[in-house]
Amino acid sequence: AVGSDAIYAAAADGKVYAVDFKGQKLWETSVSTDALWSTPVTDGTSVYVATLSHYVVELDPATGKQRWTIGLDNAIVGPPAVADGKLYVGTLSGNLYAIDAREGSQVWLTTLQGSIWSTPAVDGDTLYIGTSNETAGKFYAINTADGKIVYTLDDSGAVVATPLVTDNAIVYVTEEGFIKFLDKSGSPSIAPIQIENAKIYTPPLLVGDLIVIAPMN
Repeated sequence: AVGSDAIYAAAADGKVYAVDFKGQKLWETSVSTDALWSTPVTDGTSVYVATLSHYVVELDPATGKQRWTIGLDNAIVGPPAVADGKLYVGTLSGNLYAIDAREGSQVWLTTLQGSIWSTPAVDGDTLYIGTSNETAGKFYAINTADGKIVYTLDDSGAVVATPLVTDNAIVYVTEEGFIKFLDKSGSPSIAPIQIENAKIYTPPLLVGDLIVIAPMN
């Protein structure tokens, strides 16, 4: 994560490190006995990191001191999404949590079908997230206020990457190599595109007028 005056990085030793823009270490703090797979995120006033040991931790960005810790039900791979004073984060059990960013308390919990590997994409009062259930997957739209499911789409491929949300479209990718396009109501907007003999595990990116995909062949 990049803050106003520091870069925050997670490491395999279970620590979070802060360095300035000249590469000088500012602090380090241990948050887990396991390696950290999830990158830290910041909202400018705090740094948040999720761990494989089931915890989400808030850190002081100036000192690295822990402010709060909340335990969830399973390992967390994807970084939390931070929006409107809440963190949205999922676990490998398929549980999606909303957490109060100031207090570190649970706001709501919604159980989805399959494992959550990525960061939700938040767009106003709706968030979007995919799941993996062995080789198949599901794609969800969820109300950010109460965690109620707005709609669910079944997919023949696992959905393990964060979706892309633009002004008028939602784009998500699957392990089968498909790129899928939806309107905000969840209806397909254009025909899916498949990259032959490829798997897609990383999020689509909007670069100017182009959507950039990085498949694994």
